[in-house]
Amino acid sequence: MTKSELISRLAERYPQLVAKDAEFAVRTILDAMANTLSQGQRIEIRGFGSFAVSHRPPRVGRNPKSGERVMVPRKRVPHFVPCVAVPSAILFLYLTFLSDLHIGVRYILPIYPLM
Repeated sequence: MTKSELISRLAERYPQLVAKDAEFAVRTILDAMANTLSQGQRIEIRGFGSFAVSHRPPRVGRNPKSGERVMVPRKRVPHFVPCVAVPSAILFLYLTFLSDLHIGVRYILPIYPLM
């Protein structure tokens, strides 16, 4: 989902919100999250997951075109860890989708115990 899709879904779900207000709300939340992560702080959204900044050390890489060695500097990258409920919900949606197709789930996902 893109930012514009999120804005349009928010405006559709809450008709009292004008699209411009939905855009302002989404932009404000995303800007606040970006500022928090840029300061090296962690964000936790209960029932969804947490965002943090991971540090990658400097390393030697290769230029794919020439093959020569290149020094890649250290960097900070955002990292998302979903809460326990998110993967379970995705698995449930996947299993529901498969059952709607009348596909034998036990043959596709043998590692998950089925009730």
